[in-house]
Amino acid sequence: HVSEHVLLSRNNFVGTVGKLSPAVRRVHVGYNKLEGDIEHVFGDAASVGKLQYLVANGNKFTSQVGLASLLGARVSNAQLKKVDLSGNRLGPAGSEQMSAHLGSLRSLQEYHIGGNAWNHSTAALGAAEGAHFAGVHVDVSLRPSDGDGPFRSSRSILSSVCGACHTHDEAHNAGGARLFALLRHCSKTRGCTRQMDGSAKP
Repeated sequence: HVSEHVLLSRNNFVGTVGKLSPAVRRVHVGYNKLEGDIEHVFGDAASVGKLQYLVANGNKFTSQVGLASLLGARVSNAQLKKVDLSGNRLGPAGSEQMSAHLGSLRSLQEYHIGGNAWNHSTAALGAAEGAHFAGVHVDVSLRPSDGDGPFRSSRSILSSVCGACHTHDEAHNAGGARLFALLRHCSKTRGCTRQMDGSAKP
């Protein structure tokens, strides 16, 4: 009999993890020191199995193809509702396709993928190509910070995605609610209409 739940969070487990059974529905293995490529460990369970909740934050997991390893060839079978792979060693491979991969997980309700080795600039530009996910990534994951945190240099990322909008600099300088309102509007309306001369309509 194979258990449908793997609940091993907040231990001190170390080592490389083997392939997860496709019968498993819920995985909570956060805050250990586990290793392995997520395609090998979770790929089958996520793409063709029954996996719905994948919480494996705070480990040493890697990926050679980004989040694509959770999709497999049969994307429509993906039942993942929550993915928390924050604080691992994912990326930079797969950064450009990040938003497309997330958008393909049709049952996804919540995800946390920060604290990895993603190329944030590449991810932002890739999200801009995908239109409807661009605002989500800028708003939640790539917003600027006044401190010394990981998003301190995100001004250039925001400029790459939203800099063509003539209200961007004004909203950026104002910050706070005004900036978030602009980004959410951009997401809802699928972004600015960029012109050849560099100007744009909001």
